[in-house]
Amino acid sequence: MKKYILCERTRDDASSAEPFLASGKAARDVYATASAKGYEPLYITRWTLKSSAVAHALNQVLVLGSWLRACRTVQSGDILLIQCPIHRRQTGRNFAQHYLQRKGAHIVSLIHDVEALRGAGDEFHTKEFGTTVMTSDVLIVHNDKMEEYFLSIGVAPKKLVKLQIFDYLFETEERNKGLPKKAVDAIVLAGNCSAAKAPYLARLGEIDWPFELYGPNYEDTGATNVHYNGKVDPDLLPARLNGKFGLVWDGPVLETCTGKTGNYLRYNNPHKTSLYLASGLPVLIWSGAALAPFITENHLGVAVESLLDAPAVLGALSDDEYLSMKAAVLNMAYKLHTGYFTSTALDAAEALCK
Repeated sequence: MKKYILCERTRDDASSAEPFLASGKAARDVYATASAKGYEPLYITRWTLKSSAVAHALNQVLVLGSWLRACRTVQSGDILLIQCPIHRRQTGRNFAQHYLQRKGAHIVSLIHDVEALRGAGDEFHTKEFGTTVMTSDVLIVHNDKMEEYFLSIGVAPKKLVKLQIFDYLFETEERNKGLPKKAVDAIVLAGNCSAAKAPYLARLGEIDWPFELYGPNYEDTGATNVHYNGKVDPDLLPARLNGKFGLVWDGPVLETCTGKTGNYLRYNNPHKTSLYLASGLPVLIWSGAALAPFITENHLGVAVESLLDAPAVLGALSDDEYLSMKAAVLNMAYKLHTGYFTSTALDAAEALCK
């Protein structure tokens, strides 16, 4: 049995060691962990990212050729790991995955997002999701709530593996020396800081607590309790975040998480949660989030229904309680740094393919 992981690249980058085309850190970390477990890259190659009709046609010819090569390469009993969703059209994907299943290969799909759950279920993503569900022998989903969703649409329980939380690989000589000392008694937010993505940020001035923001597109509201640190490379962030708690929140208001992005927290594992824990920060999370039980049961932070309650809840924590959380976070950070959860999920998926 051989194991493969699907990767995208441009033809111009075919000699590059970087296997992903415009991928984020979560996808790169999955690739790194899978690679260490013996998964070989299986490339879907594109000609260019230009949007002309000729470029589009050339792209799809190359993509189709890539999938046809995959059909010849992957044999009966082999495993093909695919990170989903795939956001660009891939001519031949549907046919190839059905063919590989009939051939006796096993397709494992690791779900990064479910577009329908976050209100982005357009025609392309609806078809892409259908292909993923129909042609996967195993689906690695985020948590209990996402598992319930897949069960509700007819996926058999024996095809589902829960990731629990995304890893956050971080190589640093400081990793095993203990938690970094944080100089600022603040709530940290890392991510897209635009008003469109996180409209609740405009109201942070209403909360009597300091905030440290990291990420692109922040529009200064003049709030004196908010300090903006700009955009930082995701691989450098764990060494840069400076605060007391990492915030997992979304939507337009402070009172609870609502709207498309807020509702999505009921199902997904936000990657920023892993970033905070990997950085040595306990987490402040919405109580309705799917990850809230994981955080509270493992003593990795606190959950609140309203962000307006944060000052009272955080202010009531004793030094001993906070240090106890930090110790639990340190233990969890080591797992996230080393790919523990991805590796464990892949082991479970491989067992189901036998």
